[in-house]
Amino acid sequence: MEDVVARHVVEVDRRGLAFGAARYVRNNRLADALQTQAFSALRASPGARAYYDKQRAREAGYNPALRQVGNHLVGILHGCLKTRTLYDEATAWSHHAQPIAA
Repeated sequence: MEDVVARHVVEVDRRGLAFGAARYVRNNRLADALQTQAFSALRASPGARAYYDKQRAREAGYNPALRQVGNHLVGILHGCLKTRTLYDEATAWSHHAQPIAA
């Protein structure tokens, strides 16, 4: 969700001297859709919920943790499209599973 492109913007101060400032551009509709998908996944997907809780335990705020879930869901979608496979909850979140204590 945070695929941001920096574009160089040249501004002119009141003395007529140019100075540069970075402006960040993103697709707001895509970002909103991914945030909605990530929020919905927290209720429907145990793997997404565990990943979100892990991010929050690392003291990430609500929005950054939700953004991480959205980013991960995009990665899962990319993998499904690339390999032409259906989504599988166990496969998608298996590397984030908690190790079993002996």
